[in-house]
Amino acid sequence: MKRTLLTAAIAVFMTLVSISEARAQFGIYVGYQAARYTDNGKIDDKPFNGVRLELDYTWMFGKYFGTGIGAGYSFDTRDNGSYAFPGEVLANFSTQEQYVYIPLKLKINLPINGDVALELSGGPSLSYALAGSDTFDFTHGLDNPLSFTYDMYADRIESDDLPSYVIDVLNSSLEKSRYERFGIDMTAGAGLRISKNVRIEGAMSWYMTNQLKKSAGGKLSRRLWTAGVSFLF
Repeated sequence: MKRTLLTAAIAVFMTLVSISEARAQFGIYVGYQAARYTDNGKIDDKPFNGVRLELDYTWMFGKYFGTGIGAGYSFDTRDNGSYAFPGEVLANFSTQEQYVYIPLKLKINLPINGDVALELSGGPSLSYALAGSDTFDFTHGLDNPLSFTYDMYADRIESDDLPSYVIDVLNSSLEKSRYERFGIDMTAGAGLRISKNVRIEGAMSWYMTNQLKKSAGGKLSRRLWTAGVSFLF
C-alpha cells in the first residue's frame, strides 16, 4: 500500500514538473501590518502597528494556478498610554512583538491585459513568537528617568536602571507565562500585478489556535491586516 501511494505521488510530481508552461518566480514583500487581539470575544481598542517582510517562492502550473511557500518576519508595537503603579507612580506603557512565520499558499492568476493581472491567494501559515515584551518608562516626577521591560514569554524583568537585587526580587514573584509561542492562521489575500516585476497586494489573517496556554484559561486570538508591495524576479 505504501509503495502504491509513493508511486502515485511520484507520478503526480513528474506530471506537474513536465508541464511545459510551469514556471517559478521569487518575490520579496515589504508592507505595513496592523494586528488586533480578541480576548474572550472582546476586541482590543488599540491595534498594533508594524512592518512585515517576506520572501516568497511560487510555482505556476499553467497560466492560472500556482502554489507558493515563503518565510517572513514581522515587528509590531503599540503605545498603551500611561500605567499607574501603587503610590500614584505613572509610567509610559508600550508593547512590542516579533514573529516569524512560514506561509503556504494556493494562487490564482487572472490576466487582465498584457502583464497586468489580478492575483488571489490563500492558505495556512505556521507562526512562532520570537519575542513579546511590555516596556515601562518612568519619567513623571523623577530626577533620573528609569525603565524596565517585562518579557512575556520568558517571564522575566530586565532593566539597565534598576539594581540587580531588585530585579531578582521582582523575578522571583512572577508567575509562569500564559502565552503560546506557536500558532496557526489562515490568510486570504488579493493583489494587482502591474508589471512583470511589481505586485501591489493586501491580505487578512485570522488565527485558528488559542494563544493562551490551557493552564491560563480563556481564549486569545490574533487578527492581521497587511498591505504592501512585492518585487518579483
